Amino acid sequence: MLKDTKKKQQMEGSSRDCMMLLDNGKNNMLEAVLVRNELLRKTLDTTDIAVNIMQAEEEEKEE
Repeated sequence: MLKDTKKKQQMEGSSRDCMMLLDNGKNNMLEAVLVRNELLRKTLDTTDIAVNIMQAEEEEKEE
C-alpha cells in the first residue's frame, strides 16, 4: 500500500515537472515570437525612414 502511494506521488511529480517544462517552452516560444515581431517592426521603421530620405533626395534633385 505504501509502495503504491509512493509510486503514485513520484508519477504525479514527474507529470508536474513535464507540465512545467512545457509551460516554460511555450513561454520561451512566445517570447521569441515577440522579439521577432519587434525586430520586424524596427526593420520596417528603418526601411520607411530610408525610403523617405531617398524620396526627399529625389525631390531636391528635381528642384
